[in-house]
Amino acid sequence: MKALFHMFDLDADGSVTFAEVATGVYKITHDVDEAAGTAMAALLLFDDDGNATLEYEEFTRFILKLIEASGSTFDESILTLTKVAAEPADMTTEEIMEQIKAKAGAS
Repeated sequence: MKALFHMFDLDADGSVTFAEVATGVYKITHDVDEAAGTAMAALLLFDDDGNATLEYEEFTRFILKLIEASGSTFDESILTLTKVAAEPADMTTEEIMEQIKAKAGAS
């Protein structure tokens, strides 16, 4: 779980922002809308201290909820998530955020 957290924590500041969650989820789903929705839900549901980031404990609860929703075992899911998160995305974080902002502006 720590390795996965560090893969999501792109700037290595010890917390994961909306953009970092969205980038991590995008690597898994390749869907900007799903990445944005999941990142928003993660912050709304798991950011206990209200600082608009997920620290390790908050991130862990988020990932455990994702695993539970997937119906896979913990070991299978962590292995898959870690493998996918380690791969480079086909878009940068900035490009993902630009698409999210453009879609938000269009609605």
